[in-house]
Amino acid sequence: MPEVIAENIDRLCTVEMRPQGMPRGKIQRLYEAARRRQQGRPLTLLAAERLRAAIQPGGHVLLATGAGGPPWMPAGETDGPLGVAALGRALMLGLRARPVFVTEAHSVASLSGVVQAAGLPVLPPEVAAARQGAAVVLAHPTQDAQAQAEARRLLEDFRPAALIACEK
Repeated sequence: MPEVIAENIDRLCTVEMRPQGMPRGKIQRLYEAARRRQQGRPLTLLAAERLRAAIQPGGHVLLATGAGGPPWMPAGETDGPLGVAALGRALMLGLRARPVFVTEAHSVASLSGVVQAAGLPVLPPEVAAARQGAAVVLAHPTQDAQAQAEARRLLEDFRPAALIACEK
């Protein structure tokens, strides 16, 4: 049954709903190539199996999201934050993971709101470390040198079991 569910999730993930003028037809070809490389199994099922194998209770998972910005999207884009919030909550409930969300500074407030709406209290790292079921939302720099230094610090501080990017 997990294979059937994953087949349908994969099918939904590859539906292209793009505005007129944007390129179409690439997602399905990329998906098919990736699936062939993975012995024909649904990619969402493979991802779920690997997350389950990698994440121990209490282990951190870094979830990065964010695209867009001023002037058109001053608080960032909309579907990536919803996706990582839902995934972070699922990993917390199902695997007792500790989600750490990372985004650009202009998106921290909106991402924090989405994470809280998903049922995860957003706390500072030192407070969240003492509480199961809480999340951390951090601003990540966009300048290359600072972003690389911050990425190294995040990996050292949290030692994440998984890194997940959505709309990133």
